[in-house]
Amino acid sequence: MEPGSSKKKVAQGVAWASSAQWGGQLLSFGIYTGLARLLSPQVFGLVAIAGIYIAFMQIFVQQGFGTAVIQRRELEREHLDSAFWIATATALFLCLLSLLLGRQITRLFHEPKVTPVIEWLSLSFLFYALGSVPMALFSRELDFRPLAVSSVIATVVGGAVGLSMAYLGWGVWSL
Repeated sequence: MEPGSSKKKVAQGVAWASSAQWGGQLLSFGIYTGLARLLSPQVFGLVAIAGIYIAFMQIFVQQGFGTAVIQRRELEREHLDSAFWIATATALFLCLLSLLLGRQITRLFHEPKVTPVIEWLSLSFLFYALGSVPMALFSRELDFRPLAVSSVIATVVGGAVGLSMAYLGWGVWSL
């Protein structure tokens, strides 16, 4: 790759990543403002409690395989396959563990209503794992456009669904 081409690719990558970050934050602000008007603080509290557990477990799902894919000088198909299957197997294990131990986990928080929220949110481990290698490949190539576009689309669609559900009275499931 020529030096001029490399600089252009970096500049485009920064522009796409920045626009996704700023656009996503602005959209999220609007969406959560609407949700805050439609939902009670207790609903946000349940999701916040579940979010503590989900964020902690996400550390084990990530395990740095995406970073390894990005940083590896020579990348072979076997590396990608290994990273994908290890991340997926780990996510599946943690998802099943969360489903089996949901009630015991929520005892730590002294809030039994958070059990089904943790159980459903644990499915996000699988979605993250399935997308981790493709996201790492885009990042490796500094091709942030697909990541930016998919992120903004996901925010818009998720926000529209969440706001609609909140308006229709779905409560915690809106979030």
